[in-house]
Amino acid sequence: MKAEHIIIGTAGHIDHGKTAMIRALTGRDTDTLKEEKQRGISIDLGFTWFDLPEGRRAGVIDVPGHEKFLPNMLAGVCGMDLVLLVIALDEGMMPQTREHMDILEKLQVPAGILVLTKEDCVDAAWADMAEEEISGEIRGTMFASWPRQRISAVTGNGIEELKHRIIETVSKIQRTRKTAGSFRMPVDRVMTLKGLGTVIAGTVMEGCLRPEDPLMLYPSMQTVKIKSMQIHGRDTDQVSAGQRVALLLSGVKKDDIRRGFVAAGPDSLHPSRFLDVKIEMVKGTRRVLKNQSRVHLYIGTSSVLCRVVLLDREELSAGQTGYAQLRLEQELAVKKKDRFIVRFYSPMETIGGGQILEERPVRHKRLDEEALEFLKKKEENREEEILPDVLEKEEKRPLNLQELETRSGIDGKRLEILLEELAKRQECAVIRGKKTCFYCSRELEAAENRRLSACLKEYHRRWPFRNGMEKGLLKSTGWKDWDMERFDAWLDEMERRKIICRQENVFRQYEFSPASNGVSEEIRLLVTKILEKQRFDLINMMELKPDDMETEMYTDILRFLEHQGSLVKISEEYMITPKLLETLIRRTEEYFQDQEILSYSRLRDLLGSNKRSARAVMAFLDARGITASCGRETERIYAGRRKKSSAYPDEK
Repeated sequence: MKAEHIIIGTAGHIDHGKTAMIRALTGRDTDTLKEEKQRGISIDLGFTWFDLPEGRRAGVIDVPGHEKFLPNMLAGVCGMDLVLLVIALDEGMMPQTREHMDILEKLQVPAGILVLTKEDCVDAAWADMAEEEISGEIRGTMFASWPRQRISAVTGNGIEELKHRIIETVSKIQRTRKTAGSFRMPVDRVMTLKGLGTVIAGTVMEGCLRPEDPLMLYPSMQTVKIKSMQIHGRDTDQVSAGQRVALLLSGVKKDDIRRGFVAAGPDSLHPSRFLDVKIEMVKGTRRVLKNQSRVHLYIGTSSVLCRVVLLDREELSAGQTGYAQLRLEQELAVKKKDRFIVRFYSPMETIGGGQILEERPVRHKRLDEEALEFLKKKEENREEEILPDVLEKEEKRPLNLQELETRSGIDGKRLEILLEELAKRQECAVIRGKKTCFYCSRELEAAENRRLSACLKEYHRRWPFRNGMEKGLLKSTGWKDWDMERFDAWLDEMERRKIICRQENVFRQYEFSPASNGVSEEIRLLVTKILEKQRFDLINMMELKPDDMETEMYTDILRFLEHQGSLVKISEEYMITPKLLETLIRRTEEYFQDQEILSYSRLRDLLGSNKRSARAVMAFLDARGITASCGRETERIYAGRRKKSSAYPDEK
């Protein structure tokens, strides 16, 4: 598929004319630092653009060539589609030329042009000899097939031809950028615009972004807002994969961000200190990578020190490949299939590169055949085998599509097809939430079902008179690490399968219902006898609790008896029997047959109770719609309607 957006970059030894070439091609100088202009060398990354046909613009990244600034060069290579590999005809291949070539090869840059510069510094014979020597050095490498162009940035010779070669090569680049899914942009530049705020810039690796979209910085996990966006100095309302982008942010200071951070969608990346990788050693290196070696890792725009745990051998030498786990000294936010470079700890030189196979792995034992086979599946992209393994290895919770895509490295549409096939074969469980579906292995599903049933069963045993367990308590008991959306989806699925019942936010086992037993019957007989004796001289129900019974158990039984109709709640403190309730209502209605006003004192005399009890009963009659206020606090009129008995609080 033809690439819609293009990033052009440079590579090559110091003082071979990379920046002069870009100036000749674009008319703009990418050296902006005062020190760069004074010393005449590039120190940091330079940025501009190159005009393509049909009004398109390609982003241009000019990298420094000095070995001292190689980390800056590595940050710039991230996302390049076309590299202009510069070799000066007066000097030929140099150490940094070779190291840059090793880096480009390990990062698998899609296309390039070999630009032979400083043609004005040599005669034709020398130029021919130099080109022949260069051809010999690159024979057998990917650079041998690249088109070539001699130029002079001083005289302008070959510049127009180079422009045509760039346009021609760009038209042939086949690169599928992932524009769907979450946005991701490694940050290679951070600055402050006076009076406006903090600006970050980088090459968009995947996804699209609009100013209103949420954005998070990794690995700091800081949420930021976008004020505005620019592409090549022009404001825009959308950016997408393959573009050079500058984002003006609010809610963050320059000192809180650095090169190596990643701007991406919230919760789309998972910073980690462990990476499973396949390492490929540079063919010409003299260094040997031994198990537990400390190296410099470069990935995206990030650099970090790490230990290399070789999983399938004791050491790697020139041209060899092997599986390894990198144990990082700082967290990085990367994704499967990202390419990386490793450099020897000291002296610093490029010794290899490779690809991320798993960005959040568990610790592996060395020479573990099962772990090595899983990594081989990842490397070979055996999707049909990878996905079941991912579901099986994720033993903590069901995963949504985005999480599965991150863990498996399988693109969204293909992932959905594979999940559907697994579900049809009963090889994975589907947990359908209101907005999101989650997926897990059948083993995890069964384990979680057992855990949920056991949790509710124990709760019912402990509290047999309660209708069930409140959702908040249920989640904190065994699922506190699950987000609420995932937990709600799980409960919804369990309810659909008739494993549990829900009433508002209270859950119980499907077959469970509060039931009378000897204890509840004993309490019913005890309190009913006393209440009938007390009649309307109400007594606080807590005074009737047996000394050897827990308060929570006692109040549960009272609620249960109320639900069954054995007791009627007058207030939080008082209850009466149904028989006394009928007497209360009958006497009140008889009173209003020839009276208009019922006062506290009249009600007290009517019921033969005390003033405290009369006030509680009057409030109960108001709540039932039997009496109503007539403007005076202590007096009521007949409301002429009756409400049904209150239901058990946990029941509708």
